[in-house]
Amino acid sequence: LLYLVAVAGAAVYLALQVVPYRPRNLVSLAGLAFLLLVGLLLSSKPVRIPWHTVFWGVALQFYLGIFVLRTHVGYNIVEWIGHRVEEFIGYTDAGSKFLFGDAYTMHPFVFKTMPITLFVNSMITVCYRLGIIQAIIATLGRFLAVCLHTTPIESVSAAANIFFSLTEIPLLVRPFLDHVTESELFAIMTGGFASISLPIVGIFVSFGIPASHLLAASVMSAPAALAVAKLMCPETSRNTKIKGVYKMDCGKSSNLLEAVSEAALTGVRIVVSICANALVFVAVLEFLDKTVEWFGDQAGVDNLSFTRILSYVFYPLMFLFGVDVEDLLTLGRLVGVKIVANIIVGYQQTGVIIRNSHTLADYLEQTNGTWRHVGDDVILDAWNQTLAGGVMTLRNSKKGGCILSVYSNLYHSLDLQERSTAIVTYILCGLLPLVRFCRLSGSDDVTGTQADGCPS
Repeated sequence: LLYLVAVAGAAVYLALQVVPYRPRNLVSLAGLAFLLLVGLLLSSKPVRIPWHTVFWGVALQFYLGIFVLRTHVGYNIVEWIGHRVEEFIGYTDAGSKFLFGDAYTMHPFVFKTMPITLFVNSMITVCYRLGIIQAIIATLGRFLAVCLHTTPIESVSAAANIFFSLTEIPLLVRPFLDHVTESELFAIMTGGFASISLPIVGIFVSFGIPASHLLAASVMSAPAALAVAKLMCPETSRNTKIKGVYKMDCGKSSNLLEAVSEAALTGVRIVVSICANALVFVAVLEFLDKTVEWFGDQAGVDNLSFTRILSYVFYPLMFLFGVDVEDLLTLGRLVGVKIVANIIVGYQQTGVIIRNSHTLADYLEQTNGTWRHVGDDVILDAWNQTLAGGVMTLRNSKKGGCILSVYSNLYHSLDLQERSTAIVTYILCGLLPLVRFCRLSGSDDVTGTQADGCPS
């Protein structure tokens, strides 16, 4: 009966809210079917797939999305939490200014963004020491276990991924790792690949990514990751050896001050690792872009680059995900950069594009001036300014008119299109975990040594 209610509810919503207003959104159903089909084809034991877990994993994600994005209550709750998170992260500026002086804003990534990791990591450790995070993880874990019929270790790890990274989760469930099955281990890894930890969320917020979208995406990834994990690596034997998963200790620190101090010191290693990875991957992307551009010039092809090739490679996938046609190349490039480089670089470029879109909208509202694009860059003639990295789709100018312009050889109107911003935030966060599975043999973690930040 619950299956019928869930399907009927989804059908009614699509018929009343999607088909009459945005029938183009139905394309994303094909994208969902495509991802499930790929998971089925890659499944280790197709006959053992727990379709209950797959169905309710997708259904929970769908209804969470409706609650967060389509209801006033859900949207206002997430928006309020997002604003509080942004305010909380803003307190880091006081420490940065004290340590580096007023000039810290001149080097925002190192002196403004990285201190956020130290601050948030320390505060998470405090909450862990007080038992707050354990209570949240246990509650969410039990909820997922009841809804999806997953084991306690799988459910707890999926819930914990909202707060911790993939390298920290094994430390959290370390006492039980000797007894986990192959399917449970796969679910733990999948959940880690399909989410981002709170300290990293702070970094992305500093890039200009809406905190509300990041938090919603991180929560929605939990049931989706379990669904895909059980689709690709279903359980073949029932594990009865693991008990007491929901009872987690409060760490080894003797008091809160010691916990904060230890978290700050381990956070330094996290920051160094993030900076090193970001520096190397940005340099590698620049090298690949210039190399491909040189070959393109020799062949008489203008504006050819490695990232532009990525745009076309992921163009079909973005189409299946329901991305607006005008943004297919832009979002394809961002997803490609995220997969080839890492999530930090992907979100950094996303933040640049979001800020550029706002700047372009303000430019047209204030000046009605002309603008043009050169490759992926946008040049504002009246302001003599270049928006490096391009913009997203803009719609519905505040003046009531609709100003059409050329960008990436496509026509679109002006005012920031929040839909594309939300989609790219969810995609980069990990709502397409199938794409990441090709990297399960390695690690997609941006910190490399972030396990050091696990509360102790």
